[in-house]
Amino acid sequence: MTEELVPKGIAILSASEVTPTSARQHLDVVNEGANEKERAHAFIGAWESVPDEAKQQFQGDEKSTLLEAYLAAKYIVDRQ
Repeated sequence: MTEELVPKGIAILSASEVTPTSARQHLDVVNEGANEKERAHAFIGAWESVPDEAKQQFQGDEKSTLLEAYLAAKYIVDRQ
């Protein structure tokens, strides 16, 4: 389950209109060939680049998934 959260978080941030360019730049490094740790690092950088005001725009399941994905990404980076 942990492995599925980061790609879901990346998809939400990529599709959102409130995600700023600075966060999108982190996501640009993610491609088909990226490994789990590279995706985790990219998601952490992207999420930390989203201003608090923009984070407030995410609601319900999206917000929960993003927070869970952030924790999962931190776990992935710390364990390896």
